[in-house]
Amino acid sequence: MQRENPGMAKAATGLWGSSLLRTAALALLVCVGYYVGAHIGFILRFPPATPSVMWPPNAILTATLLLTPPRRWWIYLLAALPAHLVAELEMVRPLSLVLALFTTNCSEALLAAVGVRWLSDAPVRFDTLRRVAAFIVVAVLLAPFVSSFADAAAVTRLRGEPYWLV
Repeated sequence: MQRENPGMAKAATGLWGSSLLRTAALALLVCVGYYVGAHIGFILRFPPATPSVMWPPNAILTATLLLTPPRRWWIYLLAALPAHLVAELEMVRPLSLVLALFTTNCSEALLAAVGVRWLSDAPVRFDTLRRVAAFIVVAVLLAPFVSSFADAAAVTRLRGEPYWLV
């Protein structure tokens, strides 16, 4: 009986079989998706208000965190930072506000992902009422609600906009 060469098995999986390459590709996809989502978010605001009615990059981050192992979350959050910086600084916003908003965006995605994982036995499956309810309660309602207070505080503090209007 002939033993399979481990090197051959690795080569047979192809270029995308590498965990490192898949992680890097997903990080790049998160970066590009976040950037595009940010521009969509800018369209969904009521000028002159700073915040958007909906901010798609938070959904992109949340979905990424739900679909990946927690040990890699820092990679994807870090991958979103350049896209956030470029998109927000194009709007000529102060760096302190840009960084504060990135922090609140990441906290929303983290809160949503941790909460859904905590409440659901299979956080990426929506095949039971309990799993769907966990996602809706935490990712759709609770995390955005909680993070909106931090967003409003940052915009009020750094841009002087009225807290309750933000």
